[in-house]
Amino acid sequence: MLLPAIYDLRHLDYIRSRAVAYIHSHSYCGTAPSLVEAICLGLPIVSWDVPTNRETTRERALFFDSKESLQKLICTATQSDFNAVREALRPLATEEYTWDRVCRGYSDLFDYTAAMAST
Repeated sequence: MLLPAIYDLRHLDYIRSRAVAYIHSHSYCGTAPSLVEAICLGLPIVSWDVPTNRETTRERALFFDSKESLQKLICTATQSDFNAVREALRPLATEEYTWDRVCRGYSDLFDYTAAMAST
């Protein structure tokens, strides 16, 4: 079932906590905050097959490139497949997509920019 946009955090948390997987259908969106959020929530990812989504998931998601391939994936993927994706993505959530690492990256960027501006 497709739902309209939901912005109420309590409602979103309820839906996400019961999700079997997160289907990311955006074809171009940089690192896609919703995709990173789903990774950090420990959800298995089923993603539109484009380079940015492959990079964000480090190619550890299940990918589709058409409505037919999504339908086939949904019909054939097992709980074991979803568990394997979840486990493969776990290091991204615990090591790479952390607030500490993101803040450190921005701090390094600002330091570099300031250093370049002063030369």
